[in-house]
Amino acid sequence: MSFCVTFCMVALLFCGIFSPVQATDRDTVDLPQSSAKGQRVESGPANTHRLDESELQRFASLEDAIKTLPGFHVREEGGLGGYSELSFRGSDASAVDIYLDGMRLNQEGQNPDLAKWPLLWFSGVEARSGFDAFGAGDPGSLARIDLSTQSSDSSHAELRSRAASFSTVEGAATVHGGKVWKWTVGAEGQTAQNDYPFFTDNGTVYYNADDAWQRMNNNAYWSRGARASLRKDNFSFNQTLSVLWLDYLKEYPGIPNTVFNAQAYTRHNEWMGAYRIEAYPGHAEVGAGVQAHHFNDSYRDPGQSLGYASYEAARAATALEADLRASIPLMQKLVLGADTRVSHENVEPTATPYNRPFVSPSATRKEVQLGTALREKITRDLALTEDVRGSWVQFDASRISDFPNPDSIAATSRMLMPLSLRGGIQWRTPIGTFEALGRYEEQAPSSEELLGDNNGIRPNLKLDPQKTRTLSLSHDFRKNVFQFQTTAYWHRYEDPIHLQAYGASPFLQYGNGPAYRAVGVEAENRIGFSHFESRTSLTLQSLRILGGPAAGYWPAYQSPVEGHVEMFWKSKFHAVAITTGPMLDFQGPYYSGDINLADTRRSSQEDWGFHLDARQGRSSLGFDARNLLNNQYRDFAYSIRSGRNYSITLSINL
Repeated sequence: MSFCVTFCMVALLFCGIFSPVQATDRDTVDLPQSSAKGQRVESGPANTHRLDESELQRFASLEDAIKTLPGFHVREEGGLGGYSELSFRGSDASAVDIYLDGMRLNQEGQNPDLAKWPLLWFSGVEARSGFDAFGAGDPGSLARIDLSTQSSDSSHAELRSRAASFSTVEGAATVHGGKVWKWTVGAEGQTAQNDYPFFTDNGTVYYNADDAWQRMNNNAYWSRGARASLRKDNFSFNQTLSVLWLDYLKEYPGIPNTVFNAQAYTRHNEWMGAYRIEAYPGHAEVGAGVQAHHFNDSYRDPGQSLGYASYEAARAATALEADLRASIPLMQKLVLGADTRVSHENVEPTATPYNRPFVSPSATRKEVQLGTALREKITRDLALTEDVRGSWVQFDASRISDFPNPDSIAATSRMLMPLSLRGGIQWRTPIGTFEALGRYEEQAPSSEELLGDNNGIRPNLKLDPQKTRTLSLSHDFRKNVFQFQTTAYWHRYEDPIHLQAYGASPFLQYGNGPAYRAVGVEAENRIGFSHFESRTSLTLQSLRILGGPAAGYWPAYQSPVEGHVEMFWKSKFHAVAITTGPMLDFQGPYYSGDINLADTRRSSQEDWGFHLDARQGRSSLGFDARNLLNNQYRDFAYSIRSGRNYSITLSINL
């Protein structure tokens, strides 16, 4: 590992050890939760990390911001709208619940792709790697991310725009108003050509003589979206109505320098609507909500850019769900929580232009989820939390095509009953808050994993739930302008669901792989003085596959070290506040396959950036430079990183 990375790691640990730590004002974020006027029951252990609006605007994309939080890792393709893949402590994306203004984005058959959500929309991000005793998430979930578009100010307008390299242009407008009923409406648009340079091996991994630099073509992306919300708060209850729409198109380059040079694209149209009410009778808390989620998703290849191997897939999915939860004090030091959620999802194929017998399969998925939690305050500073959660899942498929053969598998049904057991202890002391958590999680396979598609992924109706056992110990120490959080963890994943090769054929299939474990330490340190602020995060971990032909090796794309460092100096010139400083993301070596072949080893990576912004009143102008060393990586078919790039962001609050 390079000297620079080693130096940053040592500096981070030094700052963490010697930093006393009380959250500053900038360490809070206005999330869509209960009114402070109500009698909200104290939350259980959550181990939270937050980014406020000013911190978010220092990044080029939402996934760039989230991967700087301890424990979260993001693989991404280069350029705006490029596919991103989220993992947490070695788990896959389905183990992370993602909410936007209280609306749940996770839908069976689709894990939210953070790269498609416009960063300029959001005013804050909160990530929790513990659990909240009342509303702890699905069985199998290991972390939760809350995205917020809310504003603490009322009756004002916000205009944000960004222009960047590779013909990137973004814009967002939001208007807030109302007194008794507070309302928000907003719209966004993004576009980019993504014509950056990339390094290709020309399909010959073990032959370096034909490796070359090329410029990415036919890789454009655009999106547009709108949202609206209505909220009313008073002493005894609050209610919220939210509606959101998102539409985007992403092109794919095809095979460079061939006649198949890029006609394929993905088109996605999505809308969501949700209503929620929360009430506070006495010292209890009761909440209920309903949500609808619909999307059309298609992969099109009208020019058959991959020749005879070109296929198309298109589907429409609709999900309806309702939930109810309550927390009731039983005695002075005992609180009982209970929640339930009922959901119904329908996935239907959509016709493709090819006259082929292959169609995306159709299915329905019904789920009933029940959870109970008990929180006991043993003393003023010591509390215990237990959570038991289970689901009944009924999966029915009317017809599954045995891709690539036209014969159909008979209609099938599958019942699953995933279970979650969680326990935690929270202890507040003069030297900080300690949290110890133990969890057993069962995660049912999704519709997408069971059904496959007609794009080369075969169905597998025999998948077992993934089982996860975890232990963690966290420490949060705050004082004045310092904050330091650290977590030691052990995770064991059994029967993990991964995309695997289907025998010697060119097709793939989701299957249960060998068990693996992750052991590590995470740390985040914040300092906030009047003229200086910094944030450093670090993840040190050991991941090993425990069985099968790859036993003893690292899981693919998992690195033993990742971190983020940012330091900003703040000053004033007349009425203009200026913030400037460097940013560094670093990652240790990793392999692109479980077998850890020497030729697939990727060396450690350092990604330097620079940020400068000037603020006057409620307006700001920012300049960012990213990937200053022009690093290029090839973890997907093309570079996951665009080249060196620059951006200018303007934000005006009226």
